[in-house]
Amino acid sequence: MYVEQIDYEGFDDTGTNGVIHGTVAFVSKGRRLAIALTVPRQMEIQDSRHRLLLMAKAIRQARRMPEFREGSRLRFAPGLLPREIHTHG
Repeated sequence: MYVEQIDYEGFDDTGTNGVIHGTVAFVSKGRRLAIALTVPRQMEIQDSRHRLLLMAKAIRQARRMPEFREGSRLRFAPGLLPREIHTHG
């Protein structure tokens, strides 16, 4: 999957039990891979460090999916990922 866009949905402060829920979606032509995440309420979607953390968590979750464990690759358009996130491995 060649990811051309990353969308963040949810992650507002309406969660219960000290957590918030949301989705990080990897978007390509004709495909949208939505990864649901539950994170501590302290996460601020507007904070770039927290967005990096959410993106890294979503990439780890995607790697656990059968299609990516069995050979399919998750590739990102140039400049889409910050250099702090490594997608190899």
